[in-house]
Amino acid sequence: MTFCSRYARAVYAAKRVGAGGGAPARKKTMTTKEEPTVEQSLEVLSEALGKASVDLCAVRAAVDLARVDMSSHNGSHTRAIVRDAERAVTHLREAEESLKDVLKDIAEAN
Repeated sequence: MTFCSRYARAVYAAKRVGAGGGAPARKKTMTTKEEPTVEQSLEVLSEALGKASVDLCAVRAAVDLARVDMSSHNGSHTRAIVRDAERAVTHLREAEESLKDVLKDIAEAN
């Protein structure tokens, strides 16, 4: 289990205990300035994370298959693969840091 998943579970558990374990709050409407509420922002983030987790699992399976296939051919491969892989890893690290910040903010708000 990664740091993020342990931390997220701990934050969620603490929030549920602090809230008396009741039902989640109802959705609120947009404010007069049309800015999203915290609840709306977290809902959008949750949906994006759900979709991303499915996509990441599919991509990981495809990458693992490609690695096996490429290693058996021992041929030359385009440098674009290396460039794009490095760029993807950088973006994933940035996303992880952003998600840690969100979890930290949630913990501090409670």
